[in-house]
Amino acid sequence: MPARTCAPLFLLAFVLAPAGVIAQGAPPPPAPAAAAGPAAESGVEGTEAEAPPREVTATKLRIGDIADMGFHVRLQPRLDYGDLVVSQDGKTYDREQDLYLRRVRFTVTGSALGQLHYVLTLAGDRVGQKNRPNAVTVTDAAVEWRAAEWFAMRVGRAKLPITRSGFTSSARQLLVDRPLSVDAARGLFDDVNQPNLLLRSRLLGGAVALYAAVADGWNGTGPYSSSPGKTVRTSHPAVVARVELSPPGLTEAHKSDSHLGEGKHLTVGADAGLQEQIQYGDATGKEDRRLVGVDLSSHVGPLTLQGEARWWEIRSVGSTRGTVKPYGVYGQAGYYIAPIGLEPVARYELYVEDSTKSGARQTVLTVGLNAYLHRHSAKLQLAWVHRAFEAHATGVLPGQDAADVAQAQVQLYL
Repeated sequence: MPARTCAPLFLLAFVLAPAGVIAQGAPPPPAPAAAAGPAAESGVEGTEAEAPPREVTATKLRIGDIADMGFHVRLQPRLDYGDLVVSQDGKTYDREQDLYLRRVRFTVTGSALGQLHYVLTLAGDRVGQKNRPNAVTVTDAAVEWRAAEWFAMRVGRAKLPITRSGFTSSARQLLVDRPLSVDAARGLFDDVNQPNLLLRSRLLGGAVALYAAVADGWNGTGPYSSSPGKTVRTSHPAVVARVELSPPGLTEAHKSDSHLGEGKHLTVGADAGLQEQIQYGDATGKEDRRLVGVDLSSHVGPLTLQGEARWWEIRSVGSTRGTVKPYGVYGQAGYYIAPIGLEPVARYELYVEDSTKSGARQTVLTVGLNAYLHRHSAKLQLAWVHRAFEAHATGVLPGQDAADVAQAQVQLYL
């Protein structure tokens, strides 16, 4: 059977087979209310619709007795200062400041007929940032059907289930930016927000979560594009699967880097992605892309811990593009001080841009402080980022092998 036909069948088997096995036995006990998974929320998982903190009540319109529609806006003004621009002689960095809007989101979300949930998000990213064009895009445009607590199907433009940090909303990030390696891995199959079909199953009160998605995948743009090789002529679809396991009583109410001192959870996750037989109209040969990763996240009261390790590969045959094998690993922690609403945070990351070459490694140390004025709906995040480069890593200059940037970002829900 051709791979194009097998992909949807693989997704269905991955999600439904474990559910079928469990359904043959006695029904599992219901999960406690505090551990209800994202399926219990009104939004669509993997989109802006699941991100609003519980204090934010969207303006809602009722459409008869069968549907409703809500609206909310998210703003992230940001200031960067430090080694942002290359000096005129190209040997070192010059200090510079940059004030811009990191994210602007306008989201329409709602439900219909009880089982259908929808989302549409218009987004502006890095609005006003130096040397970047301003543009408005559609990041989310999806409908989710929840047939039962153990099964849901989502179709439309939304996130692929790749990486723990990447699948978590940017509204709930522990630090200002995601890890470099996570952003790079999310670009392996092009934009992580792309039209796709996703199946999801939650079993045993949320102790087991299964995700499987199929999408067009790589189209020649993104962090791993090159010329020639920017025009994809044909390819197999991209297939992505993710599994999350939690002990009973330690399931996560919603994906977040920071739970602000409430509850506890422990989740082990793993995901993998594959796209084969990519052929270009402007380059010879063919290309396969693969990704695999594991992650661990936990919080107990005020303490939050999270880490990921990830490997991915672009294997080209008969092409000048060659083979690229990056990997990355990071660990991060935060401690929420409830009386004053402050949270010291830190992360250390190792990112190797290509393990087939020497000197392509960089390390990133980030320390910061979060101040929560009204939980995640109104907060200030401060961070200092130190990057150290090997001889052939992106960012290294003839006279400078490290860079420092201070960041300040505000998040507001309206």
